[in-house]
Amino acid sequence: MITVTRLNGKPFVVNAEQVHINGAVHGTIKGVDVVLSASAVVEGDIFHHSIKLEQGACFEGRSRRPKDRAELLPNLAGAEPPGIAP
Repeated sequence: MITVTRLNGKPFVVNAEQVHINGAVHGTIKGVDVVLSASAVVEGDIFHHSIKLEQGACFEGRSRRPKDRAELLPNLAGAEPPGIAP
């Protein structure tokens, strides 16, 4: 699970099985289960299997539900944490 509370405003992609947004996100969100809390401000597309928007959440973009749930799972094979060179 990934919880996003604050970002620097640059567009990016969030990809995790469970995503909980508490702050501002500008970019694409991919997750099996996505929750936008009351304090969330999202500008971008959300790809999900299930989505929950709490009262007060702001969402500007498109919501899509792929037929194959596996498309939403992060591909961690060979992934390196940001800022770490192999």
